[in-house]
Amino acid sequence: FDELHTQPNRKLFDVMTKGSGDARMQPLYFLITTAGTDTQSICYETHQKAKDILEGRKIDPTFYPVIYGAKEDEDWTDPEVWKRSNPSLGITVGIDKVQAACDSARQNPAEENSFRQLRLNQWVKQSVRWMPMDKWDACALPVDAAALEGRVCYGGLDLSSTMDITAFVLVFPPTEEDETFAVLPYFWIPEENI
Repeated sequence: FDELHTQPNRKLFDVMTKGSGDARMQPLYFLITTAGTDTQSICYETHQKAKDILEGRKIDPTFYPVIYGAKEDEDWTDPEVWKRSNPSLGITVGIDKVQAACDSARQNPAEENSFRQLRLNQWVKQSVRWMPMDKWDACALPVDAAALEGRVCYGGLDLSSTMDITAFVLVFPPTEEDETFAVLPYFWIPEENI
C-alpha cells in the first residue's frame, strides 16, 4: 500500500487488510508512505502504532515498523539530517536534487512544508504555508485592550452562514515609531457546530 497518507479515509485500507486479507493463510502487507498533514487519518494512526511499538508502549508481533525521518527540532536544511531521513539518498535520489529542493524552499516559504513532508518525512499541519511559523509565533505579544481605548482602529468583519466561523478583528496601527500593530480578534461559532 504505497503513499498511505494520500488516502482520504480508512475504507480501502480496511477492505484490503480486514476483508480480502482474511482469505489468505499468511497475508503480507507493506505500508510505504511519507508523512502527511492529517493527524486524524489512517496514516497517522498507523504511524502512531509504529512509534508505540518502536518505543515499547505496544506489542504486535505481526507488525514490523521502520521509520526514517527528521525530528521536529532538527535543522531541515542540514544535509546530515537529509541522509538520516533518506537511507537511499545518493542511490535512488541524487543529493543534488534534494539540495535544489531545499534551496528553493529556503527562498519560497510556501515550499518548506512540502520539503519537510516529502524529503524529511515530517508530519506538518498543512502541505503549503505562506508564512514560516517562527515568524508567526514571534508576533504573539500581549495586548492590553484597555490601553487601546480611544485609539484609531480599523475593523474587519467576516459573517458566517451556518457552518463556519464569524470573525471580528480590530487592528490598531502604531502611534510610536518603535511600536507594533495591536490586533484584537474575536471569533464565534454556533454551539451545535462544536
